Amino acid sequence: MRTMLNAKEEIDVISKLEWSGE
Repeated sequence: MRTMLNAKEEIDVISKLEWSGE
């Protein structure tokens, strides 16, 4: 469960960075 939450948080951060970069 913790790993899943961590992965989700990472995906959110990466998504935000990608959107900002674009």
